[in-house]
Amino acid sequence: MAHTFDTKKEVTESVSNPVTDVYTCGAGATLLVYCITTDHADERTGTPTFGGIELTQAGTSEFSSTEGWSEVWYLLAPTTEEEKAVSVANPGTADVQVVVSSYISVTGVSAFDTSAQDSAISANPTNPITPSSAGNVIISSLFSGEPATGTVDHEELYVRDTGDESNGSQYYITTDTSEVDMGYTWGSDDWATVAASFREVVGSLSPSTSPSTSVSESPSVSPSASVSASPSLSPSISPSISPSPSPGDRIIPRVRITKH
Repeated sequence: MAHTFDTKKEVTESVSNPVTDVYTCGAGATLLVYCITTDHADERTGTPTFGGIELTQAGTSEFSSTEGWSEVWYLLAPTTEEEKAVSVANPGTADVQVVVSSYISVTGVSAFDTSAQDSAISANPTNPITPSSAGNVIISSLFSGEPATGTVDHEELYVRDTGDESNGSQYYITTDTSEVDMGYTWGSDDWATVAASFREVVGSLSPSTSPSTSVSESPSVSPSASVSASPSLSPSISPSISPSPSPGDRIIPRVRITKH
């Protein structure tokens, strides 16, 4: 079993607030991902949405140390086969680039696995990440201060030279649990990258738990019935108990003999 690629879209770099577009997840898509890069020293703030639903951030925003930021956000079980609005807040009106992509889990359910991020000033950015299982999909986002674009180590989503900086994104479907380097062959400059891994979920525990709970509770009804019968014996026993003996009454103790 494994994830498969669904579709992708590059949102034109913009200084608008918010940066917007539309996107349609294909039939059966179980995961939606935004790779966001910001060409500005100040961090972009605000939670992106898809059709008005907020996404969740994988890791944190990574700063390249001087020029820009890289982020990865995701939404599990997105609406499919219906065009929805992509919206990314940009209160600082910086140059923001968004790459949207979606993926399909063979099991019908995707879940967040782990994330990794790094930054430096060097050529050929690297970002090792270790998935928990085979069939995971790993998505990576890169911001680079190097204007000229390079190539990605795995399946390219988009690479773009925006004039004074560049960005790239890629994905990889894992075949085992070995460490994967989501690297880029790029010129030397400051860079920031974030990668996120998503696993498949096999089945759901909820349906199988419910029946076992109801069965285990039903036997507890019979003990409660026998307990409720006890109090009914008290009234019949009470009246037969004699009050304290009067003077002169002969008291013969009753001895209960138990046969062993």
